[in-house]
Amino acid sequence: AAHPHPMEEYGAVPGGAHEGTQMRSSATEGDAHTASLRSPEPASAFSRQARLRLGAAGLVLGGWAFVVNALGGVGGALPGAGEVSALDASLDGSGELRFVVGNAYTSRDGQPSWDYPWLSADDAVLVSPHQETFFSVVEPSEHAVYAWRLQDTFTAPTPPPSIYNGTNVQSLMVRDVSDLELTLTEYNKLTGDVLRTATRKVQCRYVRREIRALNEHDRESFFETARVLWDTPTAEGIAHFGEGYRSVEYFVDIHNQLAGALDCDHMHDGLGFLTQHLGLSLRFEQALQAVNPAVSLPYWDYTIDSAHVQAENGGDFETYLFTSELWQPQWFGTADPDLHYVTEGRWAYTKVSTDWNSTHSAYGYLRAPWNANPVEYVTRVHSQCGQAAYDFQGWPDCASHYGLLNNFTDFLSFGYSIQVLPHGPVHVNIGGTFGCEDDYDRLSHMFQRSQLAELKVLSFATVKNMYRLGLRICPDFCSTDTDPSECKCGCPDLSSYTANVTVLKETLLNTKVIPSPQLIDAITAITERDEDGVEKANLVADVLCNANVYVGDQLESGSPADISFWPIHPTIERLWMWKKLRHGFTDEKWVDSTTNSIFGDSCTGHAEEDMIAYPFKLWDEPTRATLYSNAELYTIADPSTSRLPYVYDTFKWDHCEENGYDFRSMPEHRTKEHTPSPQDQYS
Repeated sequence: AAHPHPMEEYGAVPGGAHEGTQMRSSATEGDAHTASLRSPEPASAFSRQARLRLGAAGLVLGGWAFVVNALGGVGGALPGAGEVSALDASLDGSGELRFVVGNAYTSRDGQPSWDYPWLSADDAVLVSPHQETFFSVVEPSEHAVYAWRLQDTFTAPTPPPSIYNGTNVQSLMVRDVSDLELTLTEYNKLTGDVLRTATRKVQCRYVRREIRALNEHDRESFFETARVLWDTPTAEGIAHFGEGYRSVEYFVDIHNQLAGALDCDHMHDGLGFLTQHLGLSLRFEQALQAVNPAVSLPYWDYTIDSAHVQAENGGDFETYLFTSELWQPQWFGTADPDLHYVTEGRWAYTKVSTDWNSTHSAYGYLRAPWNANPVEYVTRVHSQCGQAAYDFQGWPDCASHYGLLNNFTDFLSFGYSIQVLPHGPVHVNIGGTFGCEDDYDRLSHMFQRSQLAELKVLSFATVKNMYRLGLRICPDFCSTDTDPSECKCGCPDLSSYTANVTVLKETLLNTKVIPSPQLIDAITAITERDEDGVEKANLVADVLCNANVYVGDQLESGSPADISFWPIHPTIERLWMWKKLRHGFTDEKWVDSTTNSIFGDSCTGHAEEDMIAYPFKLWDEPTRATLYSNAELYTIADPSTSRLPYVYDTFKWDHCEENGYDFRSMPEHRTKEHTPSPQDQYS
């Protein structure tokens, strides 16, 4: 008599998936085919419906659907009596049933993110939303058939599972970040008896990869999707892509208001730097995903560039730093050395917005109020008033990142240091300053060459500091066709400063304006030593006040307008995560409000209770975008938990290890034990 197959309880359909969850499958072993998403069918209807669909591809054996080609390539005629005996002997249910889950990246690189403790368990596996994924049985039996059951274990109420059949399930896609469970069941193909089962936890998260590690398709998808954010205003984008959409102008405007404020920098120079930019990056990533849900934000490990220039170009950074593939037309693009903006590729002639809420430049651009840059396009200059920008603090390398992890054991010192040598010089080298070379060269007769070089590379900081101190004022507004000579910043009270050298030192010639004790000492020595020392000091003041220091966009508060801005801060975040995972902190307290920022306790944005400026969604609270505090996001982003919707692909720095910096063998600073991961065996 006919009896139902055990798989009927799932309402299984060969090669297909149920639409009760968030899955899509498009192929099983053999020729790929698109499978329909369908609602679960009643179990009693399975045999009838399966027979109708199978046609020539299936047989009815013992009253249940026997799938031939769709189920793991099983084929041929019905077995004879001798073959049945051999079949029974080979299917005794012994041994471990094993399977693998992967995609194009795991086939190339292996399983990512082993160091996250919640991914390092033997029964855990990672998949990514909207990334073609495959399931495959390891050493399948030709005498068995296989069914896969993928169950969302997070969503309430629990949705129906998705069912797939075959030894290999290809081109499956999980649509949403979630926690799931995947069960593989092996059945005797003659009797339908369950032989073995295997279950693994499936964590679906986006994977942030180094931008050069993206395959060509994903890299193009990132840049093409980002271009949409530059070309589509927020209101239009929301109407087309949904509430998650925001144009790049939205991000530039908020960043410009916070980092370009008169009172202080609410995004930088304090402990809020890490979490504020973590929130900024995540919200930007979610705006990208509103356009293309398969995209994640890559990171740019710029220490790779440093290692390459050292190894291949003899350390000639000034010549070779910006010659890698990153600066080709279809990546970030290269700025014309005379025009200072990109003229080829997808980022050519990218305009700076003139639509702002409160903070803007003299020309009405969405730039810092101390920056009278007249160029209408996003500008990049790899020099500072004619001096190589690399001379400022070099370029972040393995030594600076290794030193950050090794030398700073509490979060207070780590939080301040992470934004300086491991990060800041990237903005300096890309942004730069221009229009001021001739003005600064007026000082060449009074400074040593190295001193003048330092003064030039600090030009971006001096104009910002003078603006915040109320010493240097820029016009409220100039039309975009105003000649630069008529739209100048300057010090309205300069004459009162220069009348008294003591007042001059107290106002302009100090470390609050020029952040270099060595330069201040040199200026003081010139003033006191030389007969014309006071005149020379006045000349320095005149240059500081009146030089046309035009700041490139990467080096001021409107920096998110440059596409190369966006992969920078995930690199810093990844360093912090590795610090948390492997080395830990001896103390993670935010201390008190007076130490949260160089501006003191009056600068909001840096205290633990201050809010992140950008609302975003967490995968376990998907219905609403929420504003979180610094302390809340610091806890949420702890990589020992799984609340963020993304992970980083790896915590290995092979290029650094080759140069003697082994990030995986550094001492621990934590008070608790490190959770081992499978990756440790390769340390």
